[in-house]
Amino acid sequence: MGCGQPKINMNYGSFEELLTEIKSKDFQSVFYLDFARIDNFAKQHIYTQIIQNLAAILHIFDADQIYPVFRFDDAVYPLRFPDFKNYMFAGEYRVIEEVENAVKTISGKQESTLDCVLDHAIEQSEQSPNQHLIMMVLISDFCEVTSLTHSKLVKCSSFPVSFIICGSGAGSYKKFISLDVMRTRIFDNLHFVDYGKIQYQMGYYNLLSEEEKTKLTQRDFLVEFFREVPTQRKLIDELGMLQ
Repeated sequence: MGCGQPKINMNYGSFEELLTEIKSKDFQSVFYLDFARIDNFAKQHIYTQIIQNLAAILHIFDADQIYPVFRFDDAVYPLRFPDFKNYMFAGEYRVIEEVENAVKTISGKQESTLDCVLDHAIEQSEQSPNQHLIMMVLISDFCEVTSLTHSKLVKCSSFPVSFIICGSGAGSYKKFISLDVMRTRIFDNLHFVDYGKIQYQMGYYNLLSEEEKTKLTQRDFLVEFFREVPTQRKLIDELGMLQ
């Protein structure tokens, strides 16, 4: 978290405690899926797995359970591009279905960058100035942070937008971790989550049944994924960002 920013509360005694804080407010959830390089089978497996985990909680606090879904490489497109009209899907499992269909046929460019997502997020916020947008960005190992990323993220901190960047590969994500702690933002508007690392750390659940292991791993992931959102919302309200 950047120097001078209000402290983010990241300590929750239980999944239920975090859930209580989150569902007291309405949010609009938006998905961005990195389609660069990663092969279609891997995308289908890991992206749908992550969204299935998120489905356990999204419907509780999302304002309308209608989710805009975009894909990106070095630019942002509707998931069904070139169809620009139908990019909002009702219900988490409709999102999963659409993602499964998309990854079978879409191949992104060789490189992807977070910059286009940051620019697009500002456009989305300007269109919905009375909503706190939670941008859930699922990235591969090949997503780049450029010389412009930091200034764009600072600009985004003037808007009621929270970014949750979820690394879905097995590579190093040091450049995204650095974004999570960068200075000069108005508020701490980005949280990075390493999905693969969380799965690895949950290895100590191996003595449990598959059902118990899945439930606990999912809860640990959800707490890690959303733990900064309640304080971000409090800061957004205090800063008077919602019109």
